[in-house]
Amino acid sequence: MYCHQCGRKQLRDAIYCSHCGKPMQSAESEEHQADIEIQSGQLQTAASMNAVYPLIDNDLLLEEEEQQASVRKSIIPWIVPILLLLLVASGLLAYYLYESRINADVQGWHEQAKKEAIAGKYSDALALLNRANEARPSYQALDKDLAVVEQALAMQKSLTSVEEQLKVQKLDEAGQVLEEVQASLKDRTEPIFQLLHEQYDEQSIMLTVLKVKEEFDKLTTVEELASKLNITQGLKGDEAAAVREQIISKIAVISYQQAEALLQEKDFNDALSAAEQGLTYAPGDEKLTALKDKIQQDKLDFEQAEQERIENAMQRAAEEDIINQTAALKVGKIEAKLDEYGDLHITGELTNKATRPIYSIFIEYTVYDKDKKKLGSGTAGVTPEYVETGDSAKFTDIVYGAYTEEVTVVVDNATWYLD
Repeated sequence: MYCHQCGRKQLRDAIYCSHCGKPMQSAESEEHQADIEIQSGQLQTAASMNAVYPLIDNDLLLEEEEQQASVRKSIIPWIVPILLLLLVASGLLAYYLYESRINADVQGWHEQAKKEAIAGKYSDALALLNRANEARPSYQALDKDLAVVEQALAMQKSLTSVEEQLKVQKLDEAGQVLEEVQASLKDRTEPIFQLLHEQYDEQSIMLTVLKVKEEFDKLTTVEELASKLNITQGLKGDEAAAVREQIISKIAVISYQQAEALLQEKDFNDALSAAEQGLTYAPGDEKLTALKDKIQQDKLDFEQAEQERIENAMQRAAEEDIINQTAALKVGKIEAKLDEYGDLHITGELTNKATRPIYSIFIEYTVYDKDKKKLGSGTAGVTPEYVETGDSAKFTDIVYGAYTEEVTVVVDNATWYLD
């Protein structure tokens, strides 16, 4: 018996097809169906068609079934290797995808760490690099970056300690730490060290400013203040600018005091130099500018007065010189006494009216009688030899054969030398 659905051969008593599971028809059912077909006018056609073209070739069906069974037998040995291959391939794919995800995570952490480090967030960068290093311990680039970030973090901590030390005026300690940081930063040009360079510059400026402030009250000369001003000249920031203003202001005050004191002493040139020196550093100082103008005016007035004084002095000197040259001696009392021999002894007094001492004095005189008749003349020396201004000296001489005391002695001329 064969299945009317799939055409496979079945046992005679089978109720369902062993291949497709469809219900099987019994022989009675088939005969009954055939009767129905005859009754409906289709039996003859069906019988004639089955006689010429049978519906199912049983031998062909058996051959196909055997071929399918053979195919199934040939496929079964390949199923297990194929399944194993698929299983291994799936595992490798899963492992590849897992490793790719880890690589992507590590790369992402690495890139983010670089950004954090450049922004100065070295602790965050270090945490990201450690996380990436745990995932990929053999990644050498991570080891190098870890070492660099650790160095940057150490420098940042040092600079933070410097900031704290500066707040409490521990300048020497701060200076030592800054020297260490400077040595570490010397050859570091990587981008992640840029902020550290800026922080170092800021702390270094602050240290310099605080040192200048500490010494400020002890600076009492323009030279000392100018030296500190030069130190702060290239420094940036509000603190440095404030210190420069303080130094310049103090230079102006000291320069003003020095210039004013020198002006009181009529030392115009040094006073002017002091004022100009102060204005070199404080060109806009109004008091110092006004004092400079006053010094210049006072100097001009003094020079004019001095010129007049000199001219007057020269005039007086000329007048004195005339006196010294022509009227240095003033003739005082002259006495003439006649001795028993008829000789006339003449004694006279002279006073030095010159402005300087005179010496080697000689006079020339003439003696007249009461009738204005010349009795004689002579030259006499003066003693003492050297006569100070205002002092007196005497001269004596004898006119022989005068025979009278009623005479007049006239000093005609005198010669002397000025000391």
